[in-house]
Amino acid sequence: MKYLSTLRDTGAVFCKLLARIRGFYPLFALSQLLSLSMDFVYTLMLARAFQSVIDAAISGNGLLLSTLLRYVCAALAVVILWGFGDNCLCNRLQDRLQIRFRREMLRSALAAPLSTPIDLGDFGKRYAADAKAAAQFLLRKISSAILSPLAGGIGGLILLALIHPLLAFTALVIGLLTFLLQKRHVPQADAYATEQSQRESDLSAGMYDMAHNLPVLRMFGAMGMVLERIRRDNAAAMQAGIKLRRATLWQQSCLLLAQFLQTLAMVAVGSALAGQGAISIGEIFACIAYGETVCFMFDGVSSGLAGAQSGRAAGKRVLCALDLPPDILHAHIDASIQPNALVMRCVSLRFGERILLENASLAVRQGEKVALIGPSGSGKTTLAKVLCGLQAVDSGECSLASARFCYVPSSCRLFEGSIAENITGFAPEADGVKLQSVIRLLGLNEWIDSLPEGCETQIEAHGDNLSGGQRQRLALARAMYAENDLYILDEPTAALDAASAQRVIDGLLEGLKDKTILLITHDSEMAARMDVCYKIENGALQEEGV
Repeated sequence: MKYLSTLRDTGAVFCKLLARIRGFYPLFALSQLLSLSMDFVYTLMLARAFQSVIDAAISGNGLLLSTLLRYVCAALAVVILWGFGDNCLCNRLQDRLQIRFRREMLRSALAAPLSTPIDLGDFGKRYAADAKAAAQFLLRKISSAILSPLAGGIGGLILLALIHPLLAFTALVIGLLTFLLQKRHVPQADAYATEQSQRESDLSAGMYDMAHNLPVLRMFGAMGMVLERIRRDNAAAMQAGIKLRRATLWQQSCLLLAQFLQTLAMVAVGSALAGQGAISIGEIFACIAYGETVCFMFDGVSSGLAGAQSGRAAGKRVLCALDLPPDILHAHIDASIQPNALVMRCVSLRFGERILLENASLAVRQGEKVALIGPSGSGKTTLAKVLCGLQAVDSGECSLASARFCYVPSSCRLFEGSIAENITGFAPEADGVKLQSVIRLLGLNEWIDSLPEGCETQIEAHGDNLSGGQRQRLALARAMYAENDLYILDEPTAALDAASAQRVIDGLLEGLKDKTILLITHDSEMAARMDVCYKIENGALQEEGV
């Protein structure tokens, strides 16, 4: 019952995910039908042809040559169907569907009224990884690990039953034995694989941080501590790998044992039936092949259901991210505050004994350009999160005139895909004119024009093949392309040199001249270009002259 519950829950999660993509069901069904038909045809054609060859050889009726020729033709047909149909057509279709699924999940998240969470903390990294894991499980593992073995096993049982019901019953009993043998080791292998992946991810993150923060680590004498953490992560990853290999070895041993018992049972029962004249010698050989498909069916179901737990969890997290209820935001939308774009009234916020905001109020008119300055650690970023509704406050309230607002943090999140896809939010039909306008305004045109593939240049996961300034400008381009009413920009030029920063600010003021901007900055010259400047310090928010 536990396995049936897992399978039912997994199916419900992925049906909800599939329902979000228009026209995805027919293509998904076609890819699965191709994969299943290949396994069934493989089982049917080769085993039946080999049976004919054996019967002809034993009977000595002069048909051996012709049946052998038919067997060779059947083998060639299987190779062609398997090589071209399964490996080319089916795999390519599944690859395209997997890419489309992942991009649609990213587009859905970035197209939400508030796409801010995807740029905060590890949310974006986790969401992208979850979308990729869900797509891979849905279009790869569920087909190769569950549906294909299931189709082959059911086909094998049907063919065995047609030969003799006792053979089908014997194969089913040995198959259940396979399931029971692997019941313990398969979940362990899946858990160890997840642990190894997590450990390797921690190790990569630690080495990445060390490589990019080497001067700071040396300055503060923290190299030893970081190296010790990397050493521990490396040892943990190696230990998880050893556990995984042991569990996998036990799993494979159980499968080999079950296959041996299946072959032995088919030969024993088949020989007894052949002695009674119920079946032929050739059918015994065919039954051995059919029996193996039944073993693989139970092995696939056991492995697939164990892997379904991680795929289901990833799918649930994707759905939770896409279905964020409006009341999860602490800010609320109130059109009555117009002509103001946002209003904050008597907001107070403490973190422990530390006062970040004390009875702070703020009103920003629509189309106004506001600068927010203050010393490091004074709470500028926290105030931005309060305005977005991502940070609850102890008292007071914050209202926005429109749900179309965007927060661009100092560290932004990019995703695997092209430059154009990252700017347009993976929109299926992008506006090329608007895309080029945004690129020009932010000074990205010279860099993109120098790339061989231009806007179609692929970005690696998290934008690892880009500089900090390039990532920052692409995040700003994505925000501008979305055409929001309110832009909250947290140090948008921190990773740029003075000339590039000046060009970006010029582009923002030109491209967003009718929009409301709240700019968090340490640069006094940049703040002076805004209409109003506020300073936050010691919990107080006061207007400064510009």
